[in-house]
Amino acid sequence: MIQQLDTVVLVKDQPLEDLGKGDVGSVVFIHEGGKPYEVEFVTLTGDPLGVLTLAAGVCSLNLQGLTA
Repeated sequence: MIQQLDTVVLVKDQPLEDLGKGDVGSVVFIHEGGKPYEVEFVTLTGDPLGVLTLAAGVCSLNLQGLTA
């Protein structure tokens, strides 16, 4: 289950926002009922790329790089 402040990865391109499958963002807000999500995307240097409203099918929890 995706929660606020989780890191998520796009599973579908978002061409209107110039973001693509594999781009990583942070969940900054979850709407009532648990979806959709407001996800903030930034560059590697921290410059903002935008905040998108995304349904669960467009992003998934990013578990890559997590250690036990």
